[in-house]
Amino acid sequence: RLMQGWCLAEKEQAVVEYLDKNKIYYEISDPDFDDNVPIQIKNDAFSSLFEPILRMYSLPNYHDIDPLPLFAPFFMLFFGLCMGDAGYGLLIAGIGLGIMFSKPKLKKYGALGALLGLMTIICGSITGTFFGIDLAQVDWEWVKPIQPYFVNDSMKEHFFGYSPMMVISVIIGLVQVLIGMTMAGCKAVKNFGFIYGVGKFSWVVALLSAVALFGLPMFGVELPQALQYALYGLIAISAVGIYFLNNPAAYKKNAILAPFSNLGGGLWATYGMSTGLLGDLLSYIRLFALGLTGGVLGSVFNTLAIDMSPDVPVVHELVMLLILLLGHGINFGLCMISSFVHPMRLTFVEYFKNAEFDGGGKEFTPFKIMKG
Repeated sequence: RLMQGWCLAEKEQAVVEYLDKNKIYYEISDPDFDDNVPIQIKNDAFSSLFEPILRMYSLPNYHDIDPLPLFAPFFMLFFGLCMGDAGYGLLIAGIGLGIMFSKPKLKKYGALGALLGLMTIICGSITGTFFGIDLAQVDWEWVKPIQPYFVNDSMKEHFFGYSPMMVISVIIGLVQVLIGMTMAGCKAVKNFGFIYGVGKFSWVVALLSAVALFGLPMFGVELPQALQYALYGLIAISAVGIYFLNNPAAYKKNAILAPFSNLGGGLWATYGMSTGLLGDLLSYIRLFALGLTGGVLGSVFNTLAIDMSPDVPVVHELVMLLILLLGHGINFGLCMISSFVHPMRLTFVEYFKNAEFDGGGKEFTPFKIMKG
């Protein structure tokens, strides 16, 4: 009888000693590149909370770089921006904490809910939204000192006439996309060698240099002349990697034709980048739009509760409470759905595409001695 299986590299010596001791014939070899090698999930306490969300898409395969450590903070931020209401954040955090302490088996899910609620509180506090109330517009004495600091449309002149949160959402998207490109470069280096990652890293350097060179002056930041020349130099150097090292394997096949095939591939990649990157970044506007929509709906229900309540003592309060509970209950449910679906969409499409995440991994499940 012959059994074939996998063992962890750090367990190899223990497996060999056991087989030798029991005089069992064996052969041990490293996997081929094309083998479907199982993976073992190892994440810290924070990242592991988001593992069920990643599993909805797929586990990383043996050649991927685990996206979860960077996936987790971005997903939490996206959820908070989409929910966008500090009052709703308090509810989510409270429910999460309640689950943590009352349901030990669901402790991780409760902790995840508490973190998402905390981020929602932070994002709602930044924009000044609390259960649909625009804190920037209220005439409350304790709020007046902090009203100038709320990030809202009053700051449009500093953001090219656009809503600040819309611009911030696109900037966050650019950061995640660049991190994804860097991950793609690291994956190429891991699997094939450093030279295979040069073309991908070149795109990151070129984009960062272009953003600093042309983007910072738009925010009133004047760059020294020497720094401008340095950034132009980085773009020029990056162009070499983009147009002549995007496919290093071609040089092994035909060193004469390789530069031309790489140039063609680089031009095609430039076209794809110029069109695809814009579409990817515009997708992140949904973070602003969903947060705005939830706040507007909450405000509408607040207005309805005040205007539709009859001017009768006790009845007025009861009808107002009923409209508020029903209205905010509907809005809360819609916001919860959107705040899960759209961050997953941004991660599974924009981020994973730029990170060249393939997925399809299977989890390593070692044999166990069953007792009883």
